[in-house]
Amino acid sequence: MADMKLLRIGDRVAHPKFGEGEVIDLDTRPSADADGQLTWPVVVRFDHDDARALRSDAVDKIGEPATRLDELAGTILEYEARGRRAFQAVSAFARVLIAGFDRYLDPRGGHVVGVPAEGAWDPKKDWGEQMFGQARPEHPSLDPIKFALAVRVRHEDTDTVWWIRTKISAEVTGEIIRGRIENRFDFEHRPDDPDSLDQLCALIFKDLCAFYADAIHRHDGDGVAAPIGFDLMRA
Repeated sequence: MADMKLLRIGDRVAHPKFGEGEVIDLDTRPSADADGQLTWPVVVRFDHDDARALRSDAVDKIGEPATRLDELAGTILEYEARGRRAFQAVSAFARVLIAGFDRYLDPRGGHVVGVPAEGAWDPKKDWGEQMFGQARPEHPSLDPIKFALAVRVRHEDTDTVWWIRTKISAEVTGEIIRGRIENRFDFEHRPDDPDSLDQLCALIFKDLCAFYADAIHRHDGDGVAAPIGFDLMRA
């Protein structure tokens, strides 16, 4: 039977019941059978039947690419399919993180928005998918995807309002979102773990507070102004 590593989108495969068809989608998340062997779901559009999601070991690959160029094209198609799924996963994660960190800071909300990690980052603008910079579903990539959280901070006594931008880099590995906060702290987020989001929010908050406090201590220690670190603007 077929090995997931040998199947690509566009491959012709055969099934003993449904006949021949074409692989139209692949899933990067493995599942284990009763013997502990890993398999990967594939979606096949059969010539004389509907599209069906099957285990990768339930179908046999038919033939080989006619040329090396065909093999390269198949590899690129698979890369793009995985890139689109990765973008969808990171995009969903970013929106969950924005809403979660907003509630973490203040249950009333309204203090955190998504902005690009590089360049202009007007927090009053609705950036939509532009918050992910060059990453786009129409230009799929498996490189880490960057975005940022813009946090609105108000000092009640002076009525001063700041916006802070903290940058996030994230990528998909299996069912886990791995990434870095401001190029300093690594994190892992497991969407199926109910505590994972709160743990990540706590890490971001700790990083924000610790960095500013550390900058102040360095300034007090030698009398030389130290860089604050995060992007900061007054509202």
